[in-house]
Amino acid sequence: MIAIIGAGKMGEALLAGMLAKGHAPENVLVTEPRVEHADELRQRYGVEVAPAEEAAKRADTLLLALKPQDMVALLEDLSAHLAADRLVISVAAGLTTSVMESHLPVGVPVVRAMPNTPALMGRGMTAISGGANTGPEHLDRAEELLGAVGEVIRVGEQHMDTVTAISGSGPAYFYFIAETMVEAGVAMGMPRARRKNSSSRP
Repeated sequence: MIAIIGAGKMGEALLAGMLAKGHAPENVLVTEPRVEHADELRQRYGVEVAPAEEAAKRADTLLLALKPQDMVALLEDLSAHLAADRLVISVAAGLTTSVMESHLPVGVPVVRAMPNTPALMGRGMTAISGGANTGPEHLDRAEELLGAVGEVIRVGEQHMDTVTAISGSGPAYFYFIAETMVEAGVAMGMPRARRKNSSSRP
């Protein structure tokens, strides 16, 4: 059983990618506190939506897709419900494996992952690194799951911040530049649809 905790843009992209790669909806739990969005996920993907604590008890792999500032509180909430044979994968930027391990039971394997923006369209590049309790089988599992949204590479933990700065954030700047060009064209009187078309051509 896989649990995706946090179904924002990245969490939902991972969910859609996993299902497209053949994971059965009945083998995926999703935690989403927004009631309306939770209902949409049930209807769109046929998955079960459950509280984070229940997901931690039932799933053998937890994929945490929350914002970095929310992660420590989540880890502390989940800690009492996690056995040492669970795998925790985090896509929160800047959160090291040692920080995650310090808020989880001793022995829980942790994988830190950094997908980039194109992962939202299934064409991303995700870097992963393992913690002190993480073995090759855990990295294999993380690679298989995160491969649902693009390519996956393994790097040392010491390189993850660099990956975050260059790969994780870099593509977003190109999107920002393109959007700025569109807005500049609109401000100068060009219809928005025509400006978008022209900005995409060399």
